Amino acid sequence: MQTQRSFVDLPLSWARSEIAEPRFLTIRLPLSRRQWVPLADIPYDASFERIYRQSLSSLPGGFVLHGCNTTVSRFLLAEGCQVAQTGVEAVLNLEEGNMAKPSVLDLARRGGRWGRVMEVLPTEANQHRLAQLAQTTAHGAKPQLQYAFRTQFDEATRGFVFATPEGKWLAAITLSLMKPNYWHTELLLRRKSAPIGVMEALVTEVFDRLKKEGGRDKGRWSLGMVPFLSISDPLLEQSCKNAFSLPCRNELMLKVGRLLHFSFNYEGLFRFKDKFSPEWRPLYLCGKPTLPWRVLIDLSIKSRHLHLLGYGVPTWFRSVGARTLG
Repeated sequence: MQTQRSFVDLPLSWARSEIAEPRFLTIRLPLSRRQWVPLADIPYDASFERIYRQSLSSLPGGFVLHGCNTTVSRFLLAEGCQVAQTGVEAVLNLEEGNMAKPSVLDLARRGGRWGRVMEVLPTEANQHRLAQLAQTTAHGAKPQLQYAFRTQFDEATRGFVFATPEGKWLAAITLSLMKPNYWHTELLLRRKSAPIGVMEALVTEVFDRLKKEGGRDKGRWSLGMVPFLSISDPLLEQSCKNAFSLPCRNELMLKVGRLLHFSFNYEGLFRFKDKFSPEWRPLYLCGKPTLPWRVLIDLSIKSRHLHLLGYGVPTWFRSVGARTLG
């Protein structure tokens, strides 16, 4: 396999920033003894190959990266790492005239009557308002995931909000820059009581703004990952032949995730993102030297997905009991 060199792609939630040296968040995974690197700030001119050679390859015990696209994953495969498809990414083409169906654009027009979209800076006051908005969403009372994406609104992210004429925030989006003209969505927040169409209005307006800023030059906007779904896999084309093969583990991992849908509504997330007619691309979990099963337990605990699962189990049992009695 030929190694790709000097490319600028990064794992999702690794953001380009005006810094001289990269900064990493590393989390020790106790069961697999790997180093998970979920977030990083990377200089604009640093290639992933350089990052790998100077920092990742020497991490004690090896490393785990999530949200790796095909380019990053192919490079790591060539370096002796293992990869497993864990989800899909919704990518919008900023070079296109429109990014949604007429029905979605009509929803956006309806929602747009309730206010306007504006970009906000990561001041302390706006960080506080964004945190308050997160608590008012449909999932605000549930345990919140951590490290799966950037939950903080800081200098490495851009923020856009849909605000009423009175200044009330109804929805918000934060973005990080993965490479030139390639933006990645970190937070998608909508107040539970917000009118229909508000989020569609926010997404379409941000799309238009990014396009005007340079999207015509091969610009892309990632709406982010939907976990537990898979598409045609250009890296793991071989079939599942035995229970210990990587394709088999990959397949089983996705199936288990889908069985636990009551803890994370990946189907609703897919439907929302799919309405904007994105290109769906595979995303991978990458590990050096291997991806043992213990990694999945580690990541479930550290990302708080296990907490979310525990929160959802009683609700699921109650709903099953209600259907049975009914």
